[in-house]
Amino acid sequence: VVLGNNITLTIAGSATVSYNQGLSMGNKSVLAVAGSLDITGVNPSNLRVSGGDIQVGGTFSMGALVQTITGNISAGAIKLGSDRVTITGNLVSQGLVDISSQSKITGNVSGTVVVTNSSVSITGNVSATSRFTLASGSSLTGDVSAPVFDLQASNSRVTGDIVATTSMVMGSGNTVTGSISTGTFDMLASDGKVTGPVTATKRMTMGS
Repeated sequence: VVLGNNITLTIAGSATVSYNQGLSMGNKSVLAVAGSLDITGVNPSNLRVSGGDIQVGGTFSMGALVQTITGNISAGAIKLGSDRVTITGNLVSQGLVDISSQSKITGNVSGTVVVTNSSVSITGNVSATSRFTLASGSSLTGDVSAPVFDLQASNSRVTGDIVATTSMVMGSGNTVTGSISTGTFDMLASDGKVTGPVTATKRMTMGS
């Protein structure tokens, strides 16, 4: 599939692009898939998305191999598979956003539930209408907005302001540089660090 600059392709059903096939998209191109789009198995050398928008009504999947995309992705759900991916662009999901280990996202991320695996890097704001979980060894440079923010895994870093309207849990070795506003704030271990004001309207507990 090759889309030049300013080209729009609409697919009425679902689509899977396999290893020996490819996907190329130029600046301001649009790939609109009414169903689901699976590019998990595409040979990385055949994946040349250098701009544009991928719009998927169902689930967008990539990342069974090390893959890179520059472009915005919107979908019913976004699953970034078993291997690391690099995306420069915004991720917008109507449901789940699942980000695989060692992936790097440069752009804003939003969904109902946003989940990362270990050692993920996100540069951009994260918004979840239900829950955001940042796994161990990860870094986030951007603001967080979610009813529940789970930072329970260890040795992660957030640089930005956090609004977790219901609750936030912070585990050992984690660092937050920015303000925290939440209902219930639980810092489970003493070696966590917050540089900024903390407001908890219901309860605040500190570990030993």
